[in-house]
Amino acid sequence: MLCNDPLIKNQEPLRSRGEIGIDYLRQQKNPREFLAKLQDKNHQYAGFFLLLGEQNAAWYYSSSSR
Repeated sequence: MLCNDPLIKNQEPLRSRGEIGIDYLRQQKNPREFLAKLQDKNHQYAGFFLLLGEQNAAWYYSSSSR
């Protein structure tokens, strides 16, 4: 699940957050590995919250540093 974070305001043109879901579904990494990679490029997107899960685990990620 991907949700907008309205408290984060970016000034520059940004990539679509819709790419995040598509990238996750196309990649062959587990959620933990995917989120580690996403952390390096989250500044390219407007603010968001992301929840990923597998059968026995769930991960929460926020692009905010607050």
